[in-house]
Amino acid sequence: MTAIDKKIDVHGNASTDRTPPKQTPIARSGFSMLELIIAIVVLAVTAAGAMHYQFHAARQIRMTQAEQTAMRTAQLILEDWKSRGGNDQYSPVDLKMGFTASGANQYKVTVDDLPMLVRTNYTNVDTDPVASVTLRQIQTIIRWRSDFTQGDLEISDPIYVMTAYVRLDQAGG
Repeated sequence: MTAIDKKIDVHGNASTDRTPPKQTPIARSGFSMLELIIAIVVLAVTAAGAMHYQFHAARQIRMTQAEQTAMRTAQLILEDWKSRGGNDQYSPVDLKMGFTASGANQYKVTVDDLPMLVRTNYTNVDTDPVASVTLRQIQTIIRWRSDFTQGDLEISDPIYVMTAYVRLDQAGG
């Protein structure tokens, strides 16, 4: 045994200590590079997810607003058309609210910055010759581009259809 390994207690007895001498801990300050990289990656993934969610939420809000605009426009047309008794020659241009004819029973209008293509049609559903009453189905079909811009429509673009029924003997139809 070496002198370093021997310890003598107060009674003069020698003992051997096999434990290594204690080392003073090294003081750490700050974060390691690995911890910083992990924190940045977690933050980046969270931020990307939040931006993705915000983008889709804004798009859904815009789509909902477009559907509400189409519904209100269709309702306006059908109510006006019904008040005229489901007339064969009905045209929303007569409303003087920005509708322009773009073909047979087809009209263009922009409402709430949404350019729409409106088509109207009707079908005589049933006739009672004894009562001289004809039931007519009147329909408004509204379409707009899914990117909310002017231009030609595509098959995948949204469509809104609203239907009402009117008796032709009412309101001078």
